[in-house]
Amino acid sequence: MPGLGVTKLRPLSRAQAMTVYNRDLDAAEMEQVIISYAAVEPTFTRKEVARWQEVSTAGGVLLKLVNTIMEISGMEIGAGKAAYNRFRGAAG
Repeated sequence: MPGLGVTKLRPLSRAQAMTVYNRDLDAAEMEQVIISYAAVEPTFTRKEVARWQEVSTAGGVLLKLVNTIMEISGMEIGAGKAAYNRFRGAAG
């Protein structure tokens, strides 16, 4: 069951990070995508993460996983989207 034991993570690739930033995802969907990309052992599908979200506390393990993934990937939540939107606004 998720939440028990150790989860081995890896940073997101640039391509994976860009797919997160270039899609209009709500927070729950973004969490599902990020965890499904970065969890190495065990692995999780988006559907498995969604089921985990249903039983997890708001500030629990999933939030810690996402924060760790963002940190090891050199990303800040929202920073990429904000920069992308500023660039698009300047180019237009």
